Amino acid sequence: MILRDSILILTASILILTASILILTARTLAAQETPTEREAAHDVLHKMSALEKSLDIQAMVTSLTGPNPARDQVVARAKELMDKELMAMSDDITKNPEIGFVERRSIQKLKAYLEQHGFDVKVGAGGLETAFVARYKGNNGPPNLGVIVEYDALRGTTRPFHGDQHSAQGPVGIAAAVAIAEWLARSKSAGSITVFGTPGEEMMPPNAKTVMHKAHVFDGTDVIVRSHSFGTTLRAAPGFGTCCMNIDGVKYTFSGAPAHQLTAWAAATRWKR
Repeated sequence: MILRDSILILTASILILTASILILTARTLAAQETPTEREAAHDVLHKMSALEKSLDIQAMVTSLTGPNPARDQVVARAKELMDKELMAMSDDITKNPEIGFVERRSIQKLKAYLEQHGFDVKVGAGGLETAFVARYKGNNGPPNLGVIVEYDALRGTTRPFHGDQHSAQGPVGIAAAVAIAEWLARSKSAGSITVFGTPGEEMMPPNAKTVMHKAHVFDGTDVIVRSHSFGTTLRAAPGFGTCCMNIDGVKYTFSGAPAHQLTAWAAATRWKR
């Protein structure tokens, strides 16, 4: 029950601050997967479907989204932090974009805020200069909840720019993490909260999260979530989702209008025709 309550609080906190989240959402952005990828991942998708049914995700979601005054307090606090302080940080990071693996200014902003709110921040996680792990000093054993934040900017035609809400992911995740940390301290409940700073999300291979995983940075974490934006409002059904089913990390050089994700491939295909 403690684990479920903690998951609920974290999920709701992030949900209130961003258009979509990568936990218990059903279908993902169509631009991030193709029929070819889905076919190549057929066996994995079959296993995911079987696990989803065995866990009875619908019943779990119903339980997690039921009335919960403690969750509502945490959500309100996360929104307050975002409105009063962290939206300005998001705007600041947006106006000072740094491309992947050199996000030194951005992580200093995030690091300073986390330290002001009782987190111990270690930079250089997994051997990556701009990766970090921030653990709340008042952590009290399991369940161990993690929030992944991103802060790298994409390369534009003339200068770097932030895409995919990267400039807001740090502030959004921190708002949720700080609100939960305060609740843990106030209620003296069992549980721990950790923020994982993952650089260079748009730069691969290798992906920074893969490097950090192989370095055991995420070991011991029971649940990890992150926020992600979308251009329209949607109401996804319960489920695991299948985001970002890119089997191989490759790099293409193409000419034409700037594009992002698989829209670049679509644009190149139309141009070729």
